[in-house]
Amino acid sequence: MNHKNRLPKINSGKYKYRFPLRVFGKKINSRLHDAKKIENILKIKNIYYAIFDRTSKKRLIRHIQSFSYINSYIMKLIKKELPNNKPVTFYCYGSYLYGKNKSDIDDIDVGIMVKGSAFKYIIDKITIPSELRKRLPVPVKKLSLFIYGEDNMTKGIPIKDTIRAGLTHKETVKRELSVAYWRNCVVWGKDFVRIKGNEFNALIVVGRMISGCRKRLLK
Repeated sequence: MNHKNRLPKINSGKYKYRFPLRVFGKKINSRLHDAKKIENILKIKNIYYAIFDRTSKKRLIRHIQSFSYINSYIMKLIKKELPNNKPVTFYCYGSYLYGKNKSDIDDIDVGIMVKGSAFKYIIDKITIPSELRKRLPVPVKKLSLFIYGEDNMTKGIPIKDTIRAGLTHKETVKRELSVAYWRNCVVWGKDFVRIKGNEFNALIVVGRMISGCRKRLLK
């Protein structure tokens, strides 16, 4: 098959932000035990919840609530990796929340926002203790951490933020900022607020993803 004749050229564009930005709203630490509160937040903004069937929606809520068992463990990891940066919020996304089948879930992706300037990622290297895995809806073994600084996200302070793990992601802070409101589910700390005009930047992420797929198909 000649993919060159079937795939249009995609313009991945450049992110457009005017810093400083208001990124966070109220703290929502107490919501994990209240399925109705979680559901109400998902209804307002989560793009996956909007397209999920009833069974998938219930599974998503159950997996969000399961962080009540591992939040303390995640907090210890944050203090170990960045002892001088106080956490602002941490959240989940990826296959643990949105994978349809258990076989789709290979780890738990946790994004972490800390005070100050920071960027660090640890992928598939943290093993969740067995006593905690037993309490999860899916006994996932690995945890991946993606740590960002609040100053880099809200003030636009530059930092080396390229991730090289399988696929290469550049401008990771801006990439995360562009999808945070619609994709991320906060499990501790402050929730994300909607940034005016951020739909343009979200489409940049989609465009870059399509461009990456196109390049692999044309090899």
